[in-house]
Amino acid sequence: MDVLISAADKAALKQCGRWFVEQEKLKHFFPTFQLLGGGSGVSKCRGSLATNWDNTYAVELTQLEDFPYSQPLAFVADIKPTPHMYRAGNICYMNPQAWHPERCTLAFVVGKIAIYLNKYEVYIRNGQWPGVEE
Repeated sequence: MDVLISAADKAALKQCGRWFVEQEKLKHFFPTFQLLGGGSGVSKCRGSLATNWDNTYAVELTQLEDFPYSQPLAFVADIKPTPHMYRAGNICYMNPQAWHPERCTLAFVVGKIAIYLNKYEVYIRNGQWPGVEE
């Protein structure tokens, strides 16, 4: 079962460095997002994002066990299928070939998802995905 990372676990997060930095960046830029984990460490990240149309979406990042060496999967609750969604229901928030472990943080990922959600709302309104595809 995934649980919110407790205050007691913060010391362990500091030991592994990267998760502590990720947590601090999320707290600063996207305060609704929380790291979740179990006995084996951080496995998920959950939060919510509001769009320019004042709609709020629940977002979950999964498969963080190998982060930052692999790109997290992103799921958004209660959205309709789009051409930028995989069969499993996760969204395509960026081209997987553009993933760089040394540059991509969870805050970066959440920012990309925020852009995706605003494009999603345009798509729902007019049937066209705005902007260039990555």
